[in-house]
Amino acid sequence: MDYFKTLSSGWRNGRRPRKNRQVRLRKNDARTLSRCHAYIGVVEGYPGIDEVVGALAEAKPKSKTRKVLLKPFMIVAGDHALNDMAGDDEESWKSALTAKKYQAIPLLKGLGSNDGFAEVFVNHIRDEAKEAGIPLP
Repeated sequence: MDYFKTLSSGWRNGRRPRKNRQVRLRKNDARTLSRCHAYIGVVEGYPGIDEVVGALAEAKPKSKTRKVLLKPFMIVAGDHALNDMAGDDEESWKSALTAKKYQAIPLLKGLGSNDGFAEVFVNHIRDEAKEAGIPLP
């Protein structure tokens, strides 16, 4: 299938990116978003749904696809993924994309359901605990 992938990610429970990170994203977003088929956006912050929809519109003449796969970039696909990303509320990403005539397809699986990601995550916790002198079983 020819999906135009949108990674609806960064549902970071209200934590905002640091200012210098936002500036770096702003300088590189047009170049980056126009060359790839995966877009990362955040619910509250930059880049948001408006920037992702704009990037999709720019890429549309090249791709001709109207399908968008929404994937949460979170350990668990919980309330933010269910409501803010894939909900039927008019403010959800799914509804915003549907209003622009895209077929939004939510994939409600968190990164924690991926064994490879889970292993990396646990190893990082183990390394940080060891460095901090915190014994783990």
